[in-house]
Amino acid sequence: MSSSFKGSPEHQDWEEAGGRDEEESEYRQEHDRRERSEQAKKDYDAAEDKETMRKNEEHLGR
Repeated sequence: MSSSFKGSPEHQDWEEAGGRDEEESEYRQEHDRRERSEQAKKDYDAAEDKETMRKNEEHLGR
């Protein structure tokens, strides 16, 4: 993933919950899910922007 677990909101939650080793993987998985979701939204938005640009260019006759 693009950013590390340490310093993430999930890492902070894990530390506040006691930072137990046996629970760390749960918080890491949540961190990974959030990052994948954020990346998917960015990818979708970028594709949507490209389609909008293509339509605008078609409309303008380029």
